[in-house]
Amino acid sequence: MALPKLTAETTPEQMHDLFEQARKASDLLKALS
Repeated sequence: MALPKLTAETTPEQMHDLFEQARKASDLLKALS
């Protein structure tokens, strides 16, 4: 899964989505470890 590049045009909604994806991935890694 490729994450979109952060640019000056990144919207708050995109930033929120990125943080949500990162949080889910982190939770998943914790669950697997």
